[in-house]
Amino acid sequence: MTGPAAGVLARAVDALRACAADAKWSDDRTFHVTAAFLGETLPERLDALRAALRAAHRDAPPPAEAAFESLGAFPSLESPRVLWAGVGRGAGDMRSAQRALLRRLGEASFPVPDGPFLPHTTLGRLRSPRGREALLRAAEPWRSASAWAGADFPCGPLRIVASRLTPAGPVHTELP
Repeated sequence: MTGPAAGVLARAVDALRACAADAKWSDDRTFHVTAAFLGETLPERLDALRAALRAAHRDAPPPAEAAFESLGAFPSLESPRVLWAGVGRGAGDMRSAQRALLRRLGEASFPVPDGPFLPHTTLGRLRSPRGREALLRAAEPWRSASAWAGADFPCGPLRIVASRLTPAGPVHTELP
């Protein structure tokens, strides 16, 4: 994630981290919006994956720009396990691009995730309920769209990103 959004996301994580909840917070170098998670993909399938991405981009390109405008959690803010920043402006076009991608992935025999797509970036994952009440208080100001002023980011084309989990956190590498 680049542009003004990266700074706003980092400020949100810093504010949430300050409450000392038992959480693993995202590193500001790893903020991204995932359109589809495919899991382990064999190297010989990468050409088919690239072709599916190109076709999906022709069908429904992502917006040129979008903006984060909300704080949410899975499964809910009342009982959070994953805290996220939600895309407001540009979310509809992102959903259209994601539907086109899933259609093209399915045609190429890739596993297609089901369920609704909520464009977001992960801010942190709670490891236990310790500090949850303080976290909810710290999260309250970030529930307002005004807290996200300036959280605009360029979208550009869909990309293939490999994610490798390490003890220090995920390492993301864009593939050609």
